Amino acid sequence: MAASVFGFLAFAGFEGTTALGEETGNPKRDIPRALIYAIVLTGILYVLSMFAETLGFGATKAGAAHFAGSAAPLDVLAKEFVGSGLATALSSGAASSAFASALGAATGASRLMFAYSRDGWGPRAFSKTSRHSEPTNALTAVVIGAAALLVIVYLTVTTSAVNEFFYIGTTGVLMVIVVYAVASFGAFRFLFFSGVNRAPRWEMAVPLLGTVYLAYVLYKQFVPTPVFPYNVIPYFAIGWILLAAALTLVRPAQTKHMGEALTTEVSANSEVNAKV
Repeated sequence: MAASVFGFLAFAGFEGTTALGEETGNPKRDIPRALIYAIVLTGILYVLSMFAETLGFGATKAGAAHFAGSAAPLDVLAKEFVGSGLATALSSGAASSAFASALGAATGASRLMFAYSRDGWGPRAFSKTSRHSEPTNALTAVVIGAAALLVIVYLTVTTSAVNEFFYIGTTGVLMVIVVYAVASFGAFRFLFFSGVNRAPRWEMAVPLLGTVYLAYVLYKQFVPTPVFPYNVIPYFAIGWILLAAALTLVRPAQTKHMGEALTTEVSANSEVNAKV
């Protein structure tokens, strides 16, 4: 359960497609498709990759120890079986993939910042769009903020780039797990206790089990106490979540307005595109 957080870290980001609901032609059809395809195809890729790496290091105690101690397992295997050229090519591919992932995360974050600012939750400058209808100001702020965070962590912790990735990634994923838990509970309420039965009763177990599992994963981040800095990271995540909760409670009218506006716009886009 303690290691599950790295599984979430590997998959985190698939839900970013939902941030583009306002720009999608038929969001009620295309967004669920994108979510399902991302999970299934990524899952297949991960299983095949892990299978190949396990065979490469060897299905023995020594192989498992070598595997666990490798910061970049594919690079290690490439050097051992082929040569440094393939290892360099794999590292280049990983860097390109990481850059693409960063772009995707920045796009989703900028859309959220745009929506927040448009509904009174931030500077009005972030609610403005370019001549191409893109939230350029919000995107610029997200990229600068992310770059500043990387520099601050690197200078204060003084660690390797790989460790920095895991420190920041773990902090973010712990918050994402809370979001998943809230979404599971919200789905439970929406599907079965909103006045209309939207799913068979036996499916109640799905969001309930999901919420319990996520809660236990969070619990295992504290017990037993992990080594530094992973024993401190959960508290950073808790602080950020409490700040968000406090802002929501302080400004309930804006929260309700933003939710209604997003729901209305997505529904309107679906109806318009359906007619077209």
